[in-house]
This record gives sequence, C-alpha cells and structure tokens, in this order.
Amino acid sequence: MLFRLFSQMYLRSSSWELVGERPDLKKYIFIMAPHTSQTDFVMGKMFSSTKRIRTHFLIKKESFWFPLGIILKLLGGIPVDRSNNKNLARQLVERFNKSDELVLVITPEGTRKIVKRWKRGFHHIARAANIPIVFAYVDYKTRKMGIGDTLYPTDDYQADLEIIKDFYRGMEGRNRGLFSVGD
Repeated sequence: MLFRLFSQMYLRSSSWELVGERPDLKKYIFIMAPHTSQTDFVMGKMFSSTKRIRTHFLIKKESFWFPLGIILKLLGGIPVDRSNNKNLARQLVERFNKSDELVLVITPEGTRKIVKRWKRGFHHIARAANIPIVFAYVDYKTRKMGIGDTLYPTDDYQADLEIIKDFYRGMEGRNRGLFSVGD
C-alpha cells in the first residue's frame, strides 16, 4: 500500500506517461523490454504497483540471503538455481497450473547487455501452461511505460516472435544502444 502510494506520487511528478490498463486475466507472462539497466526493475515494479498487479520475477538463489531474501520474496522474487535450471521451464509451467493467479515477469533478452537473439523460454512456458503473453515496456525514448498487446502463443514461435518484435521495434532502453529486437 505504502509502496503503491509512493509509486503513484513519483510517477505523477516525473515526466513519464503511463499507458495501458491492467489485463483482465488471472495468469499470464509479462514480457518486459527493453531491459538495459537495473533501474528497469524498479520502474516496472512501480508501474505494476500503481496498476495493482502483483508480479513475480526470477532471480538467482544466491540473492536470497538474510535479510535481502525476505525483501525479495515480498517483492515477488522466485529463487532460481542457475546450476540446475534444465527443468526451470517445466517447474514454472507446474507453478502456473497449480496457481489460481500468477503474473510472471520475464525479460526475453535475458540480460542487460545487447543480444542478437532473445531467449525462447517465455514462449515455451506460456504455450505449455496455456496462458497469454502480455507486452510490458519502459521506453526511454518516448518516456512512456506501460502495458501493450496480448499474444496467445501458437506453435509457430518465429511468427509469434515477429509480432513481438514489431511491438518493441524502435523502443530504447535507459542505456542507449544496448537494446535490440535481434534484427
């Protein structure tokens, strides 16, 4: 509650335009791009808080030391063992299947560095769990952050990826030159 009030006050007083409404969905994957700075996490959390969306995110298990671990869990952190993440997608599908409500934020770039190819896990998880992918963004070029299109993934990853790339094409991250849709 206090974080939501702080977020609303900060975002109203800043030069950011908030776009989009909370999806009328109980379970989905939020893909977040561009992701070029750790500030993106804070901005995304503030935005989702103003929209009253309880989001979860993946973070390496090594970050869950006391007392930081308590804070990360309160923020929606899900610890990931990176040395044994071969079954991560399957575990996340099971988590979606067992949950009545779950919003998982994934950055398809997978890093804050420039990449030529986005990771496919978000698409695989959404397809296997039969849930949609909702596009979220923080565009520093236009100073807009928000919620965009919703995609129900198909068996054609490349066609779905082109739709996603078209949405994000032209956006800019906080650190210029580090965002690419992989063209």
